[in-house]
Amino acid sequence: ILVIEVPDFGAFSWKLFGKRHRHCYKGHLYFYTRNSMVKLLQNNGFETLEVVKVPYFVSLTWLFRKLIHNNKVNDLISHIFRNRNFVMRVDLKDVMLVIARKRL
Repeated sequence: ILVIEVPDFGAFSWKLFGKRHRHCYKGHLYFYTRNSMVKLLQNNGFETLEVVKVPYFVSLTWLFRKLIHNNKVNDLISHIFRNRNFVMRVDLKDVMLVIARKRL
């Protein structure tokens, strides 16, 4: 059994945020959609058993910085939330958990 969790670059949030998306950084060498991941696994001898979307958690400070592009406002928000760890569950359907097995 193979279990992989990767960003889904076919998700709406990717189209909405573009280069500001939280997964858009140099650490990601390849970008997958649901279909491209299934095809990659199939081409390498795997059968995809399930693909599900999983939520994640973000700090409110991070979220405001991504949504508001005003340094003064962001500095104020950082000041308000400093030393506080306000975290919220986010489910933008942009992370996929893939379960596969090697074909016999």
